Amino acid sequence: SFSLQWPETKDSDLTLLKGVNLPILAYKEVALCSFAEALFKSFSICENFTIPSETLKNFIVSVRGRYHNNPFHNFFHGFHVMHTVFQLVTRTSLSRLLSSLDVFAVLVAALCHD
Repeated sequence: SFSLQWPETKDSDLTLLKGVNLPILAYKEVALCSFAEALFKSFSICENFTIPSETLKNFIVSVRGRYHNNPFHNFFHGFHVMHTVFQLVTRTSLSRLLSSLDVFAVLVAALCHD
């Protein structure tokens, strides 16, 4: 089973999340769940859409549970695509062009795409 309880993302990990060199495969899936939560929260998704933190965590765990244990299209890949979309939104003019709903949608789509 997979717990909804994960540690808060450390400041050092948040710094890595903001960069392009996050060593995704060096982390356990529970850490990636925490990182996914941090990426959503960096755009104030919970506040903007009145989503309780536990609901967001349940969603992330549910997505993780639907990925199959295979060599490539797994939760690590889904999170990697989400992190790449985060980079595109935050490092380009997309952040000025997309609404909060658009950002929420592309983050969900990236995490769930497989």
